[in-house]
Amino acid sequence: MAHFPESHFACSGIGLSLKVSRMRILVAFLVVCAAVSADGAELPAHQRIDQFIAQRSKGFDKLVAAKCNDVEFLRRITLDLTGRLPEASQIRQFLKDKSGEKRRLTIDRLLKSPEYARHMTHVFDAVLMQRMTSSVVSPKSWQSFLRRSFAENKSWDKITREILSADGVDAKKRAAARFYLDREAKVEPLTRQIGRIFLGADLECAQCHNHPEVDDYLQVNYYGISAFLVRSFVFSKGKKGRKVMAEKAVGEVSFRSVFERNVKGTKTTLPILFGGKVIKEPKLKKNQHYIVKPAKNVRPVPRFSRRAKLADAVINAGGNRFARTLVNRVWAQLLGRGIIEPIDLDHKGNPGSHPKLLAFLADQFKQKKYDIRWLVREIVLSKTYQRSSQHKQQPPEESYAKGKLKPLLPEQLAWAILDATGAAAAQRKKLANKANEDTVYRALAPQAAKIVKAIAHRPGKIPRGFNSQVGHALFLMNSPIIGDLVSARPGNLAAELTKMKDTKTLAESVYLKTLSRLPTNDEIAVVSDFVKQAKGKARQTALEELIWVLITSPEFRFNH
Repeated sequence: MAHFPESHFACSGIGLSLKVSRMRILVAFLVVCAAVSADGAELPAHQRIDQFIAQRSKGFDKLVAAKCNDVEFLRRITLDLTGRLPEASQIRQFLKDKSGEKRRLTIDRLLKSPEYARHMTHVFDAVLMQRMTSSVVSPKSWQSFLRRSFAENKSWDKITREILSADGVDAKKRAAARFYLDREAKVEPLTRQIGRIFLGADLECAQCHNHPEVDDYLQVNYYGISAFLVRSFVFSKGKKGRKVMAEKAVGEVSFRSVFERNVKGTKTTLPILFGGKVIKEPKLKKNQHYIVKPAKNVRPVPRFSRRAKLADAVINAGGNRFARTLVNRVWAQLLGRGIIEPIDLDHKGNPGSHPKLLAFLADQFKQKKYDIRWLVREIVLSKTYQRSSQHKQQPPEESYAKGKLKPLLPEQLAWAILDATGAAAAQRKKLANKANEDTVYRALAPQAAKIVKAIAHRPGKIPRGFNSQVGHALFLMNSPIIGDLVSARPGNLAAELTKMKDTKTLAESVYLKTLSRLPTNDEIAVVSDFVKQAKGKARQTALEELIWVLITSPEFRFNH
């Protein structure tokens, strides 16, 4: 323990102050010791997560739910890491495995799978582009860029740099420019999206005045981002020329609060982000401002580019915002709610449920060089992530004392339906030796896209919370798309069930394929009675209706 001379405590009531100070030192020492294992090594991050969670709630040991069972875990982790359902054979094998390492090994297997990269592509496509329709850059090339990035485990800072510095000129790097080009380089939407996606700050309400409810969000924060973008525009050689990003050498942002209309003059700001450094420009003579001067059908290239400085400014913003924002977003993706909630309102008045945990994970994430796969792995290895959602008590959601029911993302639900109905299995059988993750995905992607379009938020709208609507329910209950998937086709689930005579085997098969679990005795009895009542051709219809009921049930539509 560190020793301080008594003169350090020279003040009135020296004896009491000395005792209090020593007590504080002892508490700090014990906190440090708690983060160290018996052999002196620092505890892994997933164990520290559990410590931070337990320390935050009084009487946590009495609130906490038990660990989820193996069936719950396998379905949860497979959906969360791959956006797909586990196969029936994988479920049976996992239940038979008595190894204490099987959960960790499953996590590592899924993180290395091509399905992980595909799922993260879906997640971050929705985050970065809000499922916008494309007018300039091909969504396929953009998604290929994201998928390669996650397959290679490219760091988040590198992905961010590639997106925010892209101009679309180099064909090999053009896909990353979709973030700018499909928003037509418009300053207002880009300012808002950059603030909330990369810095956890939705500054929309700070565009016209200081935020009315958040003291930290000032107009200068909004226009500090805008100043990086105000000189940029979309350039093309003629109406049919390929569109790329270009930039002028001059141009400033100016603003005035709507509450100060009678004040003469306007304010301006140089490029600056929360707590970061002001981006100052080199002093250049008039004839030195451009490397390539603007002219008709000539893309100007300034000697000093503000937009080229944006990625560095975002990554190095004050308060470790860049790391905090991604950590909070991934935490929300896996746990069902952010440590800071809403996830794009990070400010002093909203420190979150576990501010020390967020600070720890953000610091570790930065130390691990913004390794997203590392972050995901540590979170899902934690007891916090693996708690059961079945619990007699109803502890506060922000305590994370039990697992949270999470509605499947539109892409998760679409692919879960394709898996459950046997469409994916049938496609693999059809493709035979040509079947792999990519060929099966490309064959089924059009069907998945139709489901996503029917149940997702309106393109370009920021997804927030569970988006359950009457139209979505009617689609799942009545859509010809779903009807076609549950109908018996060579190799799919309905066709497989029609061949089964034993109703117990039938019930087990349909429950494993749809709900990723074995049925209870009562459920076996219900399925048996339902199927036995149908004779001849009616039996096939009954089996198709059984599949339809299960894939539209709340149990199927939620991750739990």
